[in-house]
Amino acid sequence: NMLEAVSPAAKAAEVNNVSLADAAETVSVVMNGFSIKGDQVAKVLDMQTRAAQLGVLGFSDFKAAVAAGGAVAAGIGKESIESFTAALLSMTNVGQSATDAGTSIKSAMLAMVNPSDDAAASFTELGLNLDELKDGGIGWSDIVAKVEKGTLKLTDAQKNQALANAFGSDGIRAITSGMRAFVEVEEDGITKVLRGSE
Repeated sequence: NMLEAVSPAAKAAEVNNVSLADAAETVSVVMNGFSIKGDQVAKVLDMQTRAAQLGVLGFSDFKAAVAAGGAVAAGIGKESIESFTAALLSMTNVGQSATDAGTSIKSAMLAMVNPSDDAAASFTELGLNLDELKDGGIGWSDIVAKVEKGTLKLTDAQKNQALANAFGSDGIRAITSGMRAFVEVEEDGITKVLRGSE
């Protein structure tokens, strides 16, 4: 319900120095992209605000990133808004635009949908079971965690080759950023830091 989002959007507009219209539009894009209910909007806006304070991912940039990759990430990868934001933060902090970051996440997810034989072999080498993804059994944070574990015993050259073969030149940016991403969120009154693999 968009009415439930009006008050949190007004607060977000004030804190982030954006117009109410911009904040409301961002809320709408995020709610639609990640199927978020109105009663969760305040938590999402708080998380976005914290992310903006932690790095160079501006509050309004978030709308562009979700528009570029949120629906695919949430739909194919069952990605949470928290892990999506963590990955965006890490990528924008090293110079990528929000739109490019969202597109890279989308590319990484799409690479897993119908991979070539060579890419499928690399996914296996990285410890990913693509059938789990197709069945909706794993999300982005699970994928990042599995890749982190799967690359522990690989040399840097082996890891880079496997990641490039699996995710492609665009998707590789998302997965490597996800492995070092973090974002502060508040859950049940407790502030905690989530990494991309959590």
